[in-house]
Amino acid sequence: MLHFADKYSARAGETVSFTALIHNASQGPVAAVELISRSLTNANVEQLAFDSQPGPERMTIPYLGSGESVSLDFGYIVRQSDVLHGGEIVSAMEIRFATDCGWAWDTCEAVVNMRGSHRGSWLQGPEQTASSDL
Repeated sequence: MLHFADKYSARAGETVSFTALIHNASQGPVAAVELISRSLTNANVEQLAFDSQPGPERMTIPYLGSGESVSLDFGYIVRQSDVLHGGEIVSAMEIRFATDCGWAWDTCEAVVNMRGSHRGSWLQGPEQTASSDL
């Protein structure tokens, strides 16, 4: 599984699209593939909720053949409270599936840095101030 965001950093009001790409790279099929959203948090460790996400029926894939892939998208609109603390928004996903050898699982995180959260941030560049001494 790959889990990634469509941008490296975001400001309040921007929508971040997270994608979970499930690819069966094994020689055989896998069954009962289940994608689980473990958490979506900001730098203040507040539990957030996606603004858009696949329905529950899409989060379970009954069968995925060898070489097949499925992509699921999740959207989150960054709030002002997310950027107040600086830091990041972290989306953690888990995948579970059945193989010929038993059950397997994997976890992955996607991280987006917050911009506009504090002055002088290395993401924003140096603090800009007006001076009358020029």
